[in-house]
Amino acid sequence: MRSRPPLVRSLAAFPLAVAVGLFGLGLDWLLTPTGPTAGAGSLVGNPFGPPGARCGALTELHLPDGAWACSHGADPAPPGVDIHRRFDSGQARAGLLFPDPNIDQSTAAAKDPNAHCYSDGQSGDRVQAIYARASDHTDQYSTIVPYIRKWAAEADAVFNQSAAESTGTRHIRWQTDALCQPTVDHVILSPSGDDDLAHTLAELAAQGYDRADRKYVVWVDANELCGVSSYYEDDRTGLDNFNNGNPTAPATVSRIDNGCWGLGSQGESIEAHEIMHALGSVMPTAPHSTVLGHCTDGADRMCYQDQATVKVDVVCPSSEEALFDCHKDDYFNASSAPGGYLAGHWNTARSAFLATSDGDDPLGIAGAAIPEGDLDTKPLTFTISLAVPSNQTATVHWATADGTAVAGQDYQAASGDVVFAPGETVKTVSVKIIGDFVTEPDEDFSVNLSGPVNAVLSVATAKGIILNDDPKGQGYWLVASDGGVFSYADSTFHGSTGGIKLNQPIVGMAPTPSGLGYWMVARDGGIFSFGDATFHGSTGGIKLNQPIVGMAAAPSGSGYWMVAADGGVFAFDAPAPGSAAGRSRAATVAIAPTSTGQGYWVVSADGQIFNFGDAAPYGLTGKLSQPIVGAAATASGQGLWLVARDGGIFSFGDAGFFGSTGAIKLNQPIVGMAHSPTGNGYWLVAQDGGIFSFGDAGFFGSTGNIKLNKPINGMGALPHALS
Repeated sequence: MRSRPPLVRSLAAFPLAVAVGLFGLGLDWLLTPTGPTAGAGSLVGNPFGPPGARCGALTELHLPDGAWACSHGADPAPPGVDIHRRFDSGQARAGLLFPDPNIDQSTAAAKDPNAHCYSDGQSGDRVQAIYARASDHTDQYSTIVPYIRKWAAEADAVFNQSAAESTGTRHIRWQTDALCQPTVDHVILSPSGDDDLAHTLAELAAQGYDRADRKYVVWVDANELCGVSSYYEDDRTGLDNFNNGNPTAPATVSRIDNGCWGLGSQGESIEAHEIMHALGSVMPTAPHSTVLGHCTDGADRMCYQDQATVKVDVVCPSSEEALFDCHKDDYFNASSAPGGYLAGHWNTARSAFLATSDGDDPLGIAGAAIPEGDLDTKPLTFTISLAVPSNQTATVHWATADGTAVAGQDYQAASGDVVFAPGETVKTVSVKIIGDFVTEPDEDFSVNLSGPVNAVLSVATAKGIILNDDPKGQGYWLVASDGGVFSYADSTFHGSTGGIKLNQPIVGMAPTPSGLGYWMVARDGGIFSFGDATFHGSTGGIKLNQPIVGMAAAPSGSGYWMVAADGGVFAFDAPAPGSAAGRSRAATVAIAPTSTGQGYWVVSADGQIFNFGDAAPYGLTGKLSQPIVGAAATASGQGLWLVARDGGIFSFGDAGFFGSTGAIKLNQPIVGMAHSPTGNGYWLVAQDGGIFSFGDAGFFGSTGNIKLNKPINGMGALPHALS
């Protein structure tokens, strides 16, 4: 195949098809699949045969420079129209392309000569209007431009009313100026440039009119033919269809000669017919198609007898003559209904050269809210949406901005670009919210949209609300052997012995009933009080038989108990119903009071439970794999949990089992536990400060990744939600 001008160059590099010719209402690219994954198409004639036999039944069209294409030749003039009679702006046209007694008034004369406006009028896929004349013809550019804009509006009306029949909107994306009027380029051809389509195609391409993102509609000031268009015989349903601005496919051209200008005023639009061809109809595989790109089920703007052997069946009312695809089953259906031919083949209503709304698609963003959380970050998601599916790719930029919430403190600043592929209407973006334990008002920040492309901003700003969820109603403290205190969630820090030289290490702590203070006890029974915790006495001046191992606060807050390793109990402004001194086979590890404060349990390392006062008897835990290291009474005071060194849990009375670390490999052993305010969960703490939460006990942090001066050896938790 010899070299061709740009428009009809070889397409051998195309992945799905090879161009073998052109034909249409004048001209059409013919495609042939190259393998089992090839797109749909058809092969006419033998492109590799000798000249004169390469187009089969079609006419072989010889282009300049030895190039060639296939065509059925120019269409005949409409009845009553003499294509040799030049257009006169002061004289109405007579005759129609297709006989139609029911003139469609919406396309007879568009009231507004302006096209619909989209984006900047230039970018993206566009239909571009051109006035062209041969250099030896009189120039009518300034006179004809207003008419071309009117005819462009009439063609647009045909598309939009046709789309309305399938509950949609379709407007031609004309290339427009700042006033939303179609721009009309002024092209001068050589004296032979208007002789036939071949010369026009070649000269337009030579002047740069060969962009894949353009459909060129050329009003040629000549009287050689009526209308003609090129398009690709590619019926693949995908948006990479060669008729859809595929960047590997040269531009298509629609030509309307002087003798057929102005027929829109009679209820017809040659321009609409030719533009529809350029968008890719009618495919030869369509149910009611002809081999020359038309259809047989009249009345329909694209249907007529284009060959002697073609029979046109009148299956649609004559009122449909001015519109497209009367049954919406061959080439144009704005609703894209599933099933049928168009579900699996090219549907021109999906063309990127058609808009799906009356202006740029409205694009907006919705606000969102989320509780701030406590640790790390979590995403707050915003929804950005287009009002209707578009045939064009739409983009918009987004960025966060401070309100009462501050970037880096309450949320992480973020920005980016959102891309809507054709047909997509919903996208989401996320902003990371930074959690904390600070009681504060709800805070907000903004996500702002800017720089929309193929869209117009309807809602440009959305608020992100960070809902304060402090206080949490939960919290806990960890205490180290040097008296260092670590507080989490609603458990506020009230002080520590970290800066005090201790005679003996700290071995336990107990929160006050209000949760606004705590006591710590040392191995020698020395008491340190913080917050609203008051001092009621200590064993600091008493010679102990065994060291103190833990303490508990009276539910009234009026006193506390300490327990020694031998089971001895020391009460300070609290009832003392008994002691386990001398009764335990193993060292005592914990004391847990009942909810009345009139009793308590004393627990030993081997799982023995000694009950005193109104504390219920529970017996032994059975055989242990690891010793017991802590205990906690339920909120009701009618149950008890014990925890072993490996995190195994033993529950008694109304204490529920919510899980354990028994099957987890621990970095450090468990040293204590505390229950949630409801009693429907508990925390375990390891010697390195690692926290394990179960039931409704929330995880609020740990010292598991902190280098501690001294190991953790106990914990306390809020007894109820803070007000």
